[in-house]
Amino acid sequence: MTYEGPTLPHLLKPGLRLVFIGYNPAIYSAEAGHYYARNGNQFWRQLSESGIAGRTVAPQDDQLLPDEAGIGFTDLCCRPTVRA
Repeated sequence: MTYEGPTLPHLLKPGLRLVFIGYNPAIYSAEAGHYYARNGNQFWRQLSESGIAGRTVAPQDDQLLPDEAGIGFTDLCCRPTVRA
């Protein structure tokens, strides 16, 4: 069975200082429309605590971060799956 739902956009632009590259989006994240969107995912807490983003961030901030903090997001494969 092939997943036919939404995927995530590449959040890239020239001059980024950091790009997070995943294997492919999780189905949950693709349906939510944000990278690393599941509540139990530690990505956003760790990114916030690192200070790299300059503020506390959450999945809803992914599209703001290329402009705000020079942080981009993309996946090697755009097709969402349950596992990589």
